[in-house]
Amino acid sequence: MSLHADAYELLAGWPAPDDQQAAVREAYLAHLLTHPDAMERGCLPQHLTASAIVITDDGTRVLLTLHRRLRRWLQTGGHCEDGDVSVRAAALREATEESGIASLRVDPVPLRLDLTNEKELAEALTRHPL
Repeated sequence: MSLHADAYELLAGWPAPDDQQAAVREAYLAHLLTHPDAMERGCLPQHLTASAIVITDDGTRVLLTLHRRLRRWLQTGGHCEDGDVSVRAAALREATEESGIASLRVDPVPLRLDLTNEKELAEALTRHPL
């Protein structure tokens, strides 16, 4: 199964917890249907990424990372890469790379979906180019 197909299947089967999350899921599904390259960084102006929130087993601590360009503390995550076989694998790879923790586990069920604010992102990239 391709990464694109995995993302579509994952989102199509995800029971959104509320109407707002259902609307985001539908936007993602529509984007996947109309963009064969939706999982690639080159799909502009929008593409899907993978992220993971790292929490301790007892749920009392969370690990955040300082996003270099946005200058905000966020969960781990980033762009999908050619070797990623699933969204879950991409999220695990990103979390492992950014945290340095090799023993992470990823819940197969998405917790939350988010859309990036394009205006805020554009402003951040202008202030902090690569």
